[in-house]
Amino acid sequence: MTAIELGSGTRNFTCGSGGQIAVSQAIANVTGDYEGLLIYNPTGIPIFELYNASTGEHLGAVWLEMRRPAPTMVPASTPDTLALARWQIMRITGSLPIVGFVTRTNTTGGKAPAPCEPAGALLAVPYTATYTFYACQ
Repeated sequence: MTAIELGSGTRNFTCGSGGQIAVSQAIANVTGDYEGLLIYNPTGIPIFELYNASTGEHLGAVWLEMRRPAPTMVPASTPDTLALARWQIMRITGSLPIVGFVTRTNTTGGKAPAPCEPAGALLAVPYTATYTFYACQ
């Protein structure tokens, strides 16, 4: 099973000292084979909460692995666009099919301005991306 979702939302940044990013998260609506949200939990783990696109029934959640191994990143084609990425799956809950990894492609926007200023500022940068869920083989 492969599912393709269009994500549209914002990457949210909190500026730290010296123009660095202290916190980076995102929130996006996803539509396609499923519907739902991409959110980050308080520890920084991205989670897709997914629903049946026809009935609205909650199907479960897909938690992306952010620590071991690190997500695979490929530089973006333009400087203001998020990198292409591939994440392994940390956890799946509910009745969703088992997937092995998720990719982010066709990105537009979402990159934090550099430097991130002033310290303590909260910045929301719009972005879109295609998320593809790949089944375990």
